Amino acid sequence: MFLSPLKCPIIAERLHGMRKALRLIQQIEIEFPVDIFVTYYVPHLEEVQDQILFQDNIRLYESVCRELEMRCLTLELALAQVPDLRDFFIERDGHFTRLGAESVANQIYDDLVFANGAIGNKQP
Repeated sequence: MFLSPLKCPIIAERLHGMRKALRLIQQIEIEFPVDIFVTYYVPHLEEVQDQILFQDNIRLYESVCRELEMRCLTLELALAQVPDLRDFFIERDGHFTRLGAESVANQIYDDLVFANGAIGNKQP
């Protein structure tokens, strides 16, 4: 279930914050052009533990990315491969553990090299 921002002030507030953050990132992309610029949505442990909140935030993120015509990806695949998310995040810190960082790096590599062919003909 996806809640409409028009019907829920909390969703509207999150949408506003997401737009503000992504517009700032978009400005960085404009000011520092590179061949490949990708934005990832990185949640906190507490958010991922609430699947409704996490999925709503992913939908908001992807919606704003489409609106701003930005190349944006999520870490859903990396998160789905970890049996216990406490092994992925440092609790109450917002950073990844060693396992989390490795999983994220592997997904970013796969996204850039294999799924999108963004880095030429590199092979694993």
